[in-house]
Amino acid sequence: MSGVIEPVKIIGIGSPFGADRIGWEGCERLRQSGIAAQFPQHEIVFEMLDRPGPSLISAISGMGLVVLIDALQSDNTEQSVSRITLHELLQQEAVLSSHALGVAESLSLAEALGQLPRELVLFGIHMNHMNVNNGDWFALLAEQITATLQAYLARN
Repeated sequence: MSGVIEPVKIIGIGSPFGADRIGWEGCERLRQSGIAAQFPQHEIVFEMLDRPGPSLISAISGMGLVVLIDALQSDNTEQSVSRITLHELLQQEAVLSSHALGVAESLSLAEALGQLPRELVLFGIHMNHMNVNNGDWFALLAEQITATLQAYLARN
């Protein structure tokens, strides 16, 4: 690394409506939990985007690590939170997002424009089998994001 510390951005994706607000809620709860204080040597930015589509590109450009939190539409009944890598997102054929222009499509566009961050991971909250008001998913989400931050920051 060149000595320049690239910021880390945690982005909650969603909307203010119904279950789709879970990405926002996850992002806000992480911010309030003080997770950034665990990594004082790095700038950690929190942002919430309303059904971002192509605006996701400007939000991730220039970042070292981007962590996305979003509601997923899936048949998965085994787990409440899934970790999906950038490579896996770029290989997606079906839209996982509940948004018209999904995250995967926006990331493919960012790749074509050379605007991807160094690393990106999406934590998807499976909405098909859980109550949004049940906070059990948050402990798992916070644990997985903390581990992701620790691994990334150890490498950089």
